Amino acid sequence: SASVALTVDTEYVIIIYTTGGGVNSVGWRLDTSTGYADGRAGADTGGTIPDSATWGLEPTTHDFMFECYGGPTSGGAGSAAPVDKTYSKELVAMGNNEVWREAVAGTMSEVTAANGDIDTTDVLNATVAFQKLIIANGTNLKVLDFVNTKIATANVGTNAPDFGTILTGGSSGAKMIVDYITATSSASVIYGKRTTSATFTSGETVTGTNPSGSPYGSAVSFTMTAVAEVAPPHWYDYTVFGADATNYGALPDTAYQVCTYRGRIQLSGDPNYPHQWYQSRQLNIFDYLYVAGDAQTPVAGNDADCGEVGDIIKVAIPYSDDYLIFGCANELWVLSGDPAFGGELYPLDQTTGILGDRAWCWDDQSNLYIIGTIGLLRIPKGFKQIENLTIELWPDFINDLAFDSSLHRITLAFDPENKGIHIFKTTLADGTCSGWWYDLRTAGIF
Repeated sequence: SASVALTVDTEYVIIIYTTGGGVNSVGWRLDTSTGYADGRAGADTGGTIPDSATWGLEPTTHDFMFECYGGPTSGGAGSAAPVDKTYSKELVAMGNNEVWREAVAGTMSEVTAANGDIDTTDVLNATVAFQKLIIANGTNLKVLDFVNTKIATANVGTNAPDFGTILTGGSSGAKMIVDYITATSSASVIYGKRTTSATFTSGETVTGTNPSGSPYGSAVSFTMTAVAEVAPPHWYDYTVFGADATNYGALPDTAYQVCTYRGRIQLSGDPNYPHQWYQSRQLNIFDYLYVAGDAQTPVAGNDADCGEVGDIIKVAIPYSDDYLIFGCANELWVLSGDPAFGGELYPLDQTTGILGDRAWCWDDQSNLYIIGTIGLLRIPKGFKQIENLTIELWPDFINDLAFDSSLHRITLAFDPENKGIHIFKTTLADGTCSGWWYDLRTAGIF
């Protein structure tokens, strides 16, 4: 049946009755251990259906198994949404070598620590992972961290805290789960998810016990600096855990492409190694040390059985957690499954490449659209056979597009209201933009 929009300060009743009238009964599970304060828990069939005038209210101690997941948006009474059913999003914008965030709805604030730390005149891409924004901008690999609390010490002690270690403040009682540290000796900044309402205070001793097998020993103890904990967001370099190449490997020196795939950060686009791709450990984006026989190991093309891509990678596009499409200069390749656990890399289409790292988008039906070197392509939901949408409608579309990768950038965007795909060609020198429209309702391109 159709849904009903509820109005603030209006009471509603749910009526269930059988077609046979009062001679039959309706069973309804209830919980007699509690009830609603206003006494409107339910009603019995005290009279002839549907003569509601003779019905009586059930006792207020009866709960008819309804649950309110959130009150009205404004006015009236209602319970707040449970914390495990809520989330928030922030808009992040980058330009003029600056990073801005929507700290308050409708108001943008600059992340001042990031000022001048990126180069927006160069190719820049970012991905969301574990409540962080990971940015790939050539040699500028950065993290905008929205979840972790930051504490600092002038001397991390004999045993640095390892990934996942629980730290406890000696005087505050605050606790955090370690996510990332900047160094494993001397001065270090520690980032972790605080799990208590108590906060870390300046100068207190922080202790913990590293997991068995940690390369940093067992007992952790250090003294915080004269600065108390700092709440997120934080801006810092994207490096391996503790900058420890021995135990956590190394990131590529340069990367222009980044995405999230199967709980890993995927990096590519190093001009010196254009066929190579890199993936972090599953669920630990600060670990890039390959470990043979480990299904969650960090992995790179030259480590994995599937190998490097046979063309110059322009972009990696996650297709759910099942496939990772490598859009290349002249071909499309696909990684099927997990590269460390039986994944396979094979050519998807060797007749077309992709025109750029933004030359793709999704629609609201999980279809993927790509501007390839042979036309506008669609990969239908379920990873079905590629369709060329312009080969008959506009055979010379790519030639007429007059795209030059040294002069232009191609961007695709889905319009959910008007049901179509925007195709934009932007001239990098002056920002001049030309546009085309593929209409999903008429299958026409304009």
